[in-house]
Amino acid sequence: KVWKGESESFDLGLNEDLWVTIPRGEYKNLKATMSLDKKIVAPVEKGQVLGSVNVSLGGKPLVVRDLVSLNKVNEAGFMSGILDEFYMLFD
Repeated sequence: KVWKGESESFDLGLNEDLWVTIPRGEYKNLKATMSLDKKIVAPVEKGQVLGSVNVSLGGKPLVVRDLVSLNKVNEAGFMSGILDEFYMLFD
């Protein structure tokens, strides 16, 4: 969710392809997790870092990459911004 934005949602991704090579038969031990900033408040710029993707194999970290916004989210109008400000107090 984007607080105080013209849009409540946006696309996240990586700036580049992510490839890992693992030993045969180890796919079941491969894990990818995402962590995001707790509160994302507009404006959000295209390419802005908003979290990370962590890839591990058997609990050992392999790769960490930035998770970025794939599009821009402008600030909402005054009333929407005020409403989101109120709702953010309870989130």
